[in-house]
Amino acid sequence: QPVSFSLWIKPATRYPRAVVFANSSSFDRPFSGYETLLEEGHVTWSLVREFPGNAISITTVEEIPAKDWTHITVTSDGSRKAAGLKIYINGSEAETRVVVDNLTRDYNIGSGLRLCGRGREFGIPHGMIDEVVVHTRAMTPWEVKAIHTNVGLGEVAATREELRDYYFSAVDDEARKLAKMLNGARAAYRQEENQVREI
Repeated sequence: QPVSFSLWIKPATRYPRAVVFANSSSFDRPFSGYETLLEEGHVTWSLVREFPGNAISITTVEEIPAKDWTHITVTSDGSRKAAGLKIYINGSEAETRVVVDNLTRDYNIGSGLRLCGRGREFGIPHGMIDEVVVHTRAMTPWEVKAIHTNVGLGEVAATREELRDYYFSAVDDEARKLAKMLNGARAAYRQEENQVREI
């Protein structure tokens, strides 16, 4: 299903690999679920059935700085395609590269969202996060700008394209009805698919 996460993060250093947040069904690989990591300063956003064979994952081209606050928003449109994942840094869509694009089955989540760690995996030692928000929709670029600046949408400049994206995502009744039908069809497909045993 579509989902977005927003938060502020202040890494203490350039971690080789650090869990920002995750909801996984296991503490060891293949980490079925979803996760956002810091890897050598790059933000990586993934939905995983079994990594790397059955997953979608993207990572930022640029690094975020250590010892400074950065606002991160990650979104998924629910399509199970890497093209449906986005990462925003300080209110702007980040340039990303695809790590893997092959999520063919539904992923399993754990008992809840875990912040700054997962089982035996390190979080962000001596770092900080703040203002974690979960959205049950893929936030549009205009909304991400407003979340980053912590003001109402009416106080944030928007392009015609951004206004159109927001309108069809959050306002237009017919578009919202069609989106709900699409999500329902995807859920029904996954339910049937999960009855097929994997080899």
